[in-house]
Amino acid sequence: MIYPIFYFSRLYAFFISAFCVFLMFFLQIIGVIFAAKIHLDTEKEIINLIEIGSKNGIVVACSIIFTAIFLSLFAFLIIFIKSNYHINKTLAYFDIKKFSLKSFFVYLLYLIIFLIISEGLLFYFDSKPLTLMDGLMDGASFLPMILTTTIIAPIYEELIFRGMIFGVYSNHEINQQSFLGLDSSHWTGVIISSLLFAFVHALQYDLLSTVIIFFLAILFCHARIKQGILLSVVLHIINNTLAMAMYLLGY
Repeated sequence: MIYPIFYFSRLYAFFISAFCVFLMFFLQIIGVIFAAKIHLDTEKEIINLIEIGSKNGIVVACSIIFTAIFLSLFAFLIIFIKSNYHINKTLAYFDIKKFSLKSFFVYLLYLIIFLIISEGLLFYFDSKPLTLMDGLMDGASFLPMILTTTIIAPIYEELIFRGMIFGVYSNHEINQQSFLGLDSSHWTGVIISSLLFAFVHALQYDLLSTVIIFFLAILFCHARIKQGILLSVVLHIINNTLAMAMYLLGY
């Protein structure tokens, strides 16, 4: 079945993408505050709760889960309303579908090549982006941090950036291909969603890592356009898992 295309004005696209980014930061802060208050059983002021909670792995993991749930629900609700409350049209918008095994291995190869190049650059410039994890992986927080950073975060980030934000800037029409096998109507969504994806990570990483994340996001977008968002989710999970493994091994 072919579903009607969702059209969004430029103003609406800008508003919804900006609001998604704002909501992500807001929910993370709220999640840290509530998790710190409950887990650490403290009555400290909000600023102190944020500072203390952001250094505790359990609190950070709870904040990621909290953000993932509410931000994903928000994205689905917006599109569900836009589709006149049609669940199949909503799923079609996010392009949730099976991908071929051949495509998986092709994109896995692309990802491995990309990671080899990026790791070479990070090594050459002596950049260690995952030092932000120091102190968050101790004791009881080890498993929650592993699960949230390698599985939960990739799932909701793909739904927001390669699903919601990419979609509002792309009309989903198939016209003449222009560059790297992508239709010209898609490139606005690819660039803006990738820039925003890099932006939300910029507060945690240095400039080189942020640039690498931007190009990684383009790869995820390409996979999402060609084979659906489930493939980009899987690639994102693999990327985060490999990054976490290298961090734990001391690389």
